[in-house]
Amino acid sequence: MKIKLSILLIAVMIIGLIGGIGTYAWFSDRAVSSNNTFHAGTLTIDGDNTTEPSPLFKTSYGDGYYSNYDVGLWYPGKEILGTNCRNYTIENTGTLNAQISGLSAEITVFKKDSTDYLIENIDSWPEDVKQSYDEFVQNLSIVVTNIGSKYYEGTLKSLITDIQPLERSDGYVIMLNTTDMKRVNLNFGAVMSTEANNKIQGVSATVNIIIHASQEK
Repeated sequence: MKIKLSILLIAVMIIGLIGGIGTYAWFSDRAVSSNNTFHAGTLTIDGDNTTEPSPLFKTSYGDGYYSNYDVGLWYPGKEILGTNCRNYTIENTGTLNAQISGLSAEITVFKKDSTDYLIENIDSWPEDVKQSYDEFVQNLSIVVTNIGSKYYEGTLKSLITDIQPLERSDGYVIMLNTTDMKRVNLNFGAVMSTEANNKIQGVSATVNIIIHASQEK
């Protein structure tokens, strides 16, 4: 009985000791870094419309700078390439380094037989107008170059469908910093395929060409 009592007392002492360790308090302190500010930079690119006025592709002789370029009316096989390309300068006016990441386009008005058709109402267009539109966007190609290197060549339809990469065949993309390399001159050309048929006769389209940029990766 004495042995059992002794074992019981030892067990109680061990439990008490463990309990004491669990409630033991250490001194503590902390240091605080106050008033931290996280300020997001800006990513902004602008087109220079002073050297070469926008729009890039014009039809009327009364449009600015027309005499320097052979634009005029379009037909199967017509192309604006090489020295006839239209030049457009992009400038990084933000506070972050940027890269030119893509190209897209949107048609705002399509005209056939002197009637304007708004693109947002395309589902209600007459069938012959839809066919002329499809023929036009599938056969007009846009070409973008810089210092002799090609960065894009594809149909207007591809640009309308989705943003297309604007990069060289080796994957290089144009970088724009905020100091000495903040401007780039892009050369825009266009080609009407020889496969275009009579459905495009007399049609015209008002097109916005959109250059996309992202922060430097």
